[in-house]
Order: sequence, then structure tokens, then C-alpha cells
Amino acid sequence: MLNIIASLFLILLTAPFWIVIPVLIKLAGPGPVFYRGERLGLYKRSFTMYKFRTLRPDAEQIIGAALITERDKLETPIGRFLRDTRLDELPQLINVIKGDMNLIGPRPERPAIYEHLCKDIPGYDNRFVVRPGVIGFAQMFTPHSSPKRLRSLIDSMYSKRCNGILADGRLLLYSIWLITIKALRICREFLSDLVNRLTGRYGKQNRRELRRVRLSGIRVYVRPADSPPDTPEICGRLVDMNTEVILIHCDCEMQIMSPLHLRIERKLNKSGRRQAKRKIVHCEGEITRKRSNGNKGPGGDYLVEIEPTTPLNEFKYHKYLMLSSIS
Repeated sequence: MLNIIASLFLILLTAPFWIVIPVLIKLAGPGPVFYRGERLGLYKRSFTMYKFRTLRPDAEQIIGAALITERDKLETPIGRFLRDTRLDELPQLINVIKGDMNLIGPRPERPAIYEHLCKDIPGYDNRFVVRPGVIGFAQMFTPHSSPKRLRSLIDSMYSKRCNGILADGRLLLYSIWLITIKALRICREFLSDLVNRLTGRYGKQNRRELRRVRLSGIRVYVRPADSPPDTPEICGRLVDMNTEVILIHCDCEMQIMSPLHLRIERKLNKSGRRQAKRKIVHCEGEITRKRSNGNKGPGGDYLVEIEPTTPLNEFKYHKYLMLSSIS
């Protein structure tokens, strides 16, 4: 009863989105407004899940039993915004009213993804003893690209520690707040990008299809990939980045030959903390381009193709550097 009442309330609260989003989807290109996909629910029973369509109509046939990435280029023009803000999940409130899903619970899985990636993960089947949810803990705090094993672990930890209506209510309210902040941030970035393009501030190197992120205060420490961990590192400043490459500025000449080991460090200053919390990501890399400082002295800019060393480092790269998570 609480699921149904809360879902009806949220549908009324988000009524303007149910009008605007279908119009934007239709303006973005041909295809249906809603996506209907088979998912595994309670006790692995299949049901039809509804979402606002964010991918090309033939996307599921193209990706098959794999997870979508930015490199696939299957998102519609409005699709990335809907996925990043989780607004594409709104039609799942209909699934809650039908009894297929709860408001809070582990995310439902595609049968093909379950068979290919998930069924051998220890403890993964525990999620099928409850109804799947519109809002899942792992969904809110991990990027779309996070490994299934990590997402499963986070969902299991949450289900053991936070049980009950009050815990679910707190997560629901926190999710609404996070989605609002994320939507405002994306709109601000879009307007800034639009102004830069109209004023001609973007050069040729800026016209890349992959989403780019610029964060201040991130340091990159570089050493040869085959060297011991205690080898002296060269310190640089991260200037620009996307999912494939990073641009590093060094004040000294980088005499290290590829391949490289990179330690990317970001300090998070949160309110109420005296000391900043450090997030460290380890990557392997290859220098693909160098631009010297010219007459200004030694050093310069280095374009480096990177690959996180482990799935955990890949998760941290997307969450804390690419800011792909809703939180």
C-alpha cells in the first residue's frame, strides 16, 4: 500500500516531466517514446519493465549481452541527460503500481546480462528473494559502468545494514535531492558549453565526441610501469580528461618512456571534515602526444591514453574523476 501511495504521489509530483520528456524524445529522432524490456524480478520471474527511451531503437540488438559504454555512441541526444539524472526511470512507477517492483530495492536485471555476467557472482542470487526496485543503493552511488560484482556487493551490504520503512524513506528522499542537484549541474554545464561554442572559445582539439571533465586541484604522479613502487615519481597537474585519455601539465621535462604507471590523486573537501579525504586511482598509460612550453622553460603538456589497472580503479575513475555517478 505504501509503494502504491508513494508512486501515485511521485507521478503527480513529476507530471510536467511526463509531458516534456516525450516531446524531447520525439524531437530527437524517430522511435517510440517508451522502452519496454524483459527483466528478472521476484524469484527470477520475468516481467516487462518500462522506461523513457534513451538509446537508438536498435540498440539492444547491437549491444546484445553487454553493458553500454560511451564508445558505443547509441544514446539519443536527450538520452545522456535522462540517464545521468535517472529521469528515464520514471515510467517504472507504473511497474510499482502493477506489483512487479518496489520503490526501493536492487535493480532488475536483463536475462541476457544475468546469464553472461552475473550468475557466477557469489551471493548475486540473493537479490531475487525480494522485488526489484526503482531506486537501488548501488544505482545511486555507482556509475553505469561499474562492474556487476561491485554493484552486487554494495546492494548486499545495504540490504543487511538498512532494513525497514524508515531506511527506505531516507534513501528515497536523499535520491530525490541527488537527482535535483545532478540535473541542475548538467544544465549549468550545458549552458556553459553552449556559450563557449557560440563565442568560439573551443578549438579543434575540444571537438571530441566523448564527454570531457575539467576538475581543479588533481595531481598526477608518473613513473615507469615496470619500476618498483618506491621509484621517484614525476608530479604533474591534470588539465583535461575523458574516459580514454588525460591531459597532464608538468613544470619539468618528463623523461619517462612509455608505458607508464599513473597515480591520480584528488582531495575531497566535505563540510564538517577538518582533513580532506584523498581518492587515488591507479592507471597504466601511453604518451601519445607532447607539447613543450617553448621559450617559457622546461616541461609541457602530455596527452596520455590511460587504462585503470583494476575494476575497482575503473569504478573510482568514473565516480570521483569523471563524476558519472548520481552522488
